[in-house]
Amino acid sequence: MATKPTPGGTDGTYGTELNTFLDESLASDGKIKTEALQTDATAPVADAALANKKYVDDSGFQDRGDPASSDKSTWGVAFADLDGTWKDLDLNALAGVSTDAKSVLLLLQTQNNTLAESFRIRENGNSNEANVGTVRTMVVNQLNSQDVVVTLGTGAVVEYNGSNGGTWSQVALTVKGWWT
Repeated sequence: MATKPTPGGTDGTYGTELNTFLDESLASDGKIKTEALQTDATAPVADAALANKKYVDDSGFQDRGDPASSDKSTWGVAFADLDGTWKDLDLNALAGVSTDAKSVLLLLQTQNNTLAESFRIRENGNSNEANVGTVRTMVVNQLNSQDVVVTLGTGAVVEYNGSNGGTWSQVALTVKGWWT
């Protein structure tokens, strides 16, 4: 097998060594030799969609599947504890999220009758508010939806907070999946 030439280390023979190296995989017309290509048996994945699925599967993502409804919702009723303070929410008890999970993918849906009100969610135990998933009322009395990824600390507990302005007519949280 030819070795890759070293610039500066193969004075006078660099071109010859480079051609010998390239001859391993290229035919004289410059096309790739058939024997240099992977076969179906040696290729990791032939289809891009399968490659993406394999990547997701190997990343440890646990897809929740197709839940029939939101995991925590208040459609049409007041959400009594949205008072501007942070509250704990155990996603293991709520939706079976593994206590070994590192992060979770959530769908947040909100509706409020006041502009710029926000529903926020963050890693349990955080005290700062810079790294927070937020759904903000962009249009009053219209449903606002957003996917949010939240890092999980110990267990599958997150913190949530709803601003206390206006009236929350709809708030829903759905666990889409999590990473272990």
